[in-house]
Amino acid sequence: YHRRMTPEQAAPNLRRWNISLAALHAIQGVLILVLSTGFTLGITIPYMAGPPGSPIIGLDPVWEVPIAVFVAIFLFLAAADHLICALPGADRWYIGNLARGTNPLRWWEYSVSASLMIV
Repeated sequence: YHRRMTPEQAAPNLRRWNISLAALHAIQGVLILVLSTGFTLGITIPYMAGPPGSPIIGLDPVWEVPIAVFVAIFLFLAAADHLICALPGADRWYIGNLARGTNPLRWWEYSVSASLMIV
């Protein structure tokens, strides 16, 4: 038999987990930057020679995406999210939202980090 804990009962453990995960993600982000090789991927835009429907004749480079920097930013966003969830005051708001079955802070973080993943 396993008794399910309420978010309020789990709060001390959640705080420790969030602090630990914030540190882990931050360390991973730093390691990615330190160990990276400067690898980039180019973003290009196709262009046509004539009116709409004309064949695409080339690609113009727009930007070289530094992959390690994007991966590190993704990890730093996750670290910030976990750290905010563990901060005094914010942790009560976080636990209250969990009790209602929601986590808006996680969705706010995802709205930014998912955009990085798409790029």
